[in-house]
Amino acid sequence: MMVKDHSYSDVVKNSKIAILGIEPPPIGGVSIHIQRVMNLFLSQHNKLSFFSTEQWMRKLFPLYICKLMGWLIRTRPQIIYYHSTYLSYSISELLFLLGMRFFLRYELIIIDHDCRHISKKTKRQRSIYSWIVQSINHVVCIGLATYESYVEHGIELTSYSIESAFIPPKIQGAAAIQNAYPSSLQIFMQEHTPLLLLSAAHLMLIDGKDIYGIDTTIAMLGKLKSEYPDVGLIIGLAQVGNVAYFSDLQKWMKQCQVAENIFILHGNKELWPLYEDIDVFLRPTLSDGDSISVREAIYFNTPIVASNAANRPSGIATYGVDDSDAYVNTVSLVLQEYIYGTQRERSNLYEKSIR
Repeated sequence: MMVKDHSYSDVVKNSKIAILGIEPPPIGGVSIHIQRVMNLFLSQHNKLSFFSTEQWMRKLFPLYICKLMGWLIRTRPQIIYYHSTYLSYSISELLFLLGMRFFLRYELIIIDHDCRHISKKTKRQRSIYSWIVQSINHVVCIGLATYESYVEHGIELTSYSIESAFIPPKIQGAAAIQNAYPSSLQIFMQEHTPLLLLSAAHLMLIDGKDIYGIDTTIAMLGKLKSEYPDVGLIIGLAQVGNVAYFSDLQKWMKQCQVAENIFILHGNKELWPLYEDIDVFLRPTLSDGDSISVREAIYFNTPIVASNAANRPSGIATYGVDDSDAYVNTVSLVLQEYIYGTQRERSNLYEKSIR
């Protein structure tokens, strides 16, 4: 199976569209995708309505559904794109949307960004969800891992596509994003070479394991520092979330003697303007879908080192997700070959190193 470039919005023009999901802030793969696809829909002369599925009222689900019903009746969309399969009560919400379809006659399309939500459902929930996806118009699986989660759990898709979440950013907006970065980031980037970048929407532990691989990256940096004493790591962290774990990570940085080599870029800031200034992008996730950040790094011709926890696009240097030595060696090899070596296509590190 191949992952196609984003295409589900291509032919939708002059229609009344409703999107159920999340938009920035917070910054994250799903919210960035929705923000950019909304811009595409608007550029194609569609009338667009947005309903936040992560609003506080969701905790009072009956009231939330009443609010959603009123919104649907007012907006009367022709097509609904649902981006929230990973949320609690998503099955109930989809059943409600299917019921409303009989009255409002819209198309219902699921955009599934999460390769983990099906495995978390009970057998009965999976049976209901299987009926839902066969009753709606289409399912867009974001990334191969998401599609494979359907196959693994025996959920048949009658109409589906497998697409990338990546939609190119508008380059004209780079200056505004860069102006929002703290001045201390520029100082850090000037004082450290080579520069590595890792992004995380928030700190996430599943079964006690760091899904974004921040802990293993800190350990990797400690070993890489013996070869590159001035190495710098920028961690784009939109939200902390788990304050206790963040404190543990800070202690781990000191223990690995890399606290001064790490800059944590807090807040809801897009990172793509940094790709042309950093030397290697890291994606050490323990599980993954079709990462927008990886696709952005490819778009900006930035070398990438990623775990093999997911099917990665071609041209990415991967390592065994549980092999810490391989992580260090792979980063070192990429630096030697693509930054300092004969395959060097990017000059930013070289120019900094001779100043």
